Amino acid sequence: MAVKRFTEEEMELLRKNPYTYRVTYNMLLLTVEFKEKFWKLYLQGFSPVSIFKELGYDPNILGAYRINNFTFKLKKAMESGKPLTQGVGGEVKPPPKNKNYSDLPFEAAIASMQYELSYLRQEVDFLKKLCSLDKSD
Repeated sequence: MAVKRFTEEEMELLRKNPYTYRVTYNMLLLTVEFKEKFWKLYLQGFSPVSIFKELGYDPNILGAYRINNFTFKLKKAMESGKPLTQGVGGEVKPPPKNKNYSDLPFEAAIASMQYELSYLRQEVDFLKKLCSLDKSD
């Protein structure tokens, strides 16, 4: 099934939402904060569509496939116990090692560095939580 491409107007609307990490013609990347709030509401029994509405997204712009796919990926990530990262679903994709940013176009290099920084921050937060669990025993 093909995912609906966003128009310029839809992308602008999506960018205005504070839970939007990044948006392209093909995908919407959501913040960790959105995922955490989504998961809490989902566990309380709210439907994915109503959660997206509650958090400021128009389900008609996103489409049922994208909402259901997000829910599936987030559920899988939460059940696996992996830390959440910015981006799609709950996937954790480590940044490539030894990446030479000077080989990339300027905007791609910036986006890549932002992703790496976000990943590393999430990793540090996760390690802090693990350390605090060890101390409480």
